[in-house]
Amino acid sequence: MLEFESLTLKHKDLFAKIHPDPEYCGCEYEFSAAFIWNIRKEAIVCVYNDVLILSGRFYSHPVFYPPMPLSGGADLTGSVEEIHKYCEKAERKFIIKALTDKMLSRIGAGLLNRFKVIPDRDLYDYIYDAQELINLPTPKFHDKKNHLNQFMLNYRFDYRAYRDGDLEDILSLFDGWAETNPDKAGAEAERRALINALKHLKAIDMFADVIIIDGRVRAFAVGSVSRSNGTGIVNFEKADIHYKGIYAAVNNFFAKTHFSNCKYVNRQEDMGFPGLRRSKMSYNPVFLLEKSLLTNDK
Repeated sequence: MLEFESLTLKHKDLFAKIHPDPEYCGCEYEFSAAFIWNIRKEAIVCVYNDVLILSGRFYSHPVFYPPMPLSGGADLTGSVEEIHKYCEKAERKFIIKALTDKMLSRIGAGLLNRFKVIPDRDLYDYIYDAQELINLPTPKFHDKKNHLNQFMLNYRFDYRAYRDGDLEDILSLFDGWAETNPDKAGAEAERRALINALKHLKAIDMFADVIIIDGRVRAFAVGSVSRSNGTGIVNFEKADIHYKGIYAAVNNFFAKTHFSNCKYVNRQEDMGFPGLRRSKMSYNPVFLLEKSLLTNDK
């Protein structure tokens, strides 16, 4: 039987032992992501047969995340079976989210066929070539390079690392964005996760940068580099669109500053929002990391 405990900072070293597929460039196995999104303090974790198992809340639903092998031969089939038993006993819906095809292939077909695999396009991660985000080669990034050049020519700005005194400005900028976001519950959850990240940057191996214009934060980005596979991750990014080209600028500056030694950059999902999907596609991802839900829904 699975025996869970609440997720805390003490589990950071446990997550560092995860043994993912070497080609995996998602962020489900990152402690920082699990920690900052644990906004209701409901995330729970346990180890079963050399597999780390994490459960948390996704919007209103408690869900499990992909079982995380702590060794190359860890038994994912047994872990999924135990998760299902746990859900039955707890009388909660059985859902494992964000499973890639490679993860699904490590679950025995006999068990997998008992459940329903549902592709979840809204949660596909957008994966980019780090050097392309840094160098913006033409003609592929012609428009982005033009936007960046216009920003650099038109504004006097300072790009620097986040300081504690920037928090109020960042939240003001975030709140301005949230006013136009139709997903109010999602925006509120993201705000709380952002605060979580900024308050614990060093402890969870994250970093944040800002663009200052006229003494105020006009753009910011928060991210990390995966401890398990070296992929750059952009967790948050917001900018004041009154400054033309500022999104191209913060995207490029952040990549240059933090991801020069990375092969890929994961800019995460679009949550099904058409505008965000167009924006993410405009940066020419090298591929989308496809993910599925595993559930007993009929």
